[in-house]
Amino acid sequence: MTDWTLAGCLGDPEAMYEDGAEAIRYNRRVCAACPIQQACLQRALDLREPWGMWGGLTPAERERLLDPAPRQVAPRHRKPCGTPAATRRHQRLGEHCPVCRTADNPHRREVWPDQRARENRSRIERRARQKEMAAT
Repeated sequence: MTDWTLAGCLGDPEAMYEDGAEAIRYNRRVCAACPIQQACLQRALDLREPWGMWGGLTPAERERLLDPAPRQVAPRHRKPCGTPAATRRHQRLGEHCPVCRTADNPHRREVWPDQRARENRSRIERRARQKEMAAT
């Protein structure tokens, strides 16, 4: 059982929730001298505490401890090379794909085959309606 009365932050607990580089440096010094730092960090990790400095770590640092692998999009959900989405993905990752590089045109609209088929069907139906209206 942890004796929380030994916590180094009891003097000013609100300071542990402040943002900014100076506040983080101050909080790290307080946590470094705290005798229950490990228990504090473990409690924050167990509860997935979204705010404040706990055990000497910020919320982002604790999140990286819990989920160290960056989230990857499954290859089947990635858009094919040559589309604006794939171009943005390559740019974000710093990759150079010749297909995406030549297709990098901000005015080009991304169209998938099923979308093109729907547009063609609606265009054909619209022409048929126009012919019917012209015939009447």
